[in-house]
Amino acid sequence: MAIMSEVYRAEAVLVTGNNETADSLRRVAVVDDDEPTRLYFQDILRSAKGFMFAGAFSNAIQALKGIPQLRPDLVLMDIRLPGLNGIECLKQLKQVLAGLKIIVMTGMFNMDLIESALRAGADGFLTKPVAVEQCLATLRVVDARQREASPNRQPAEWQGADGAP
Repeated sequence: MAIMSEVYRAEAVLVTGNNETADSLRRVAVVDDDEPTRLYFQDILRSAKGFMFAGAFSNAIQALKGIPQLRPDLVLMDIRLPGLNGIECLKQLKQVLAGLKIIVMTGMFNMDLIESALRAGADGFLTKPVAVEQCLATLRVVDARQREASPNRQPAEWQGADGAP
């Protein structure tokens, strides 16, 4: 079975029941080799207050190419990916986008694996299956830490040479 090579991107127009604009929403990308899992998180993010689905990737190679272009605020990343695993992917992404917040996910609660991910730079973790409330609560906690570190501005590595985004 071939791995999907498509990158799902967020719609250009957002329809929300509140007064949120695209600029006020936190952009979240998903990296998982399981298509139903990617679609599950896409659905959660499209209906969640304060968040916007930015894109999805089925493997680490796609994520390493696409995430720097999408520039999400947060990433939900499966640890077990075909080829390059999620821990190696997050290390490489952190080298390119040091301010990017990455939450790793695993289907098994394996403390050694989780500790390895945290040492590599993960900002949080979730154990699958992930309940909607658990996902959103973790995203909010990690996002709050990011906003405390750099309120009302983009991380420096996301800015151009002149300081403009």
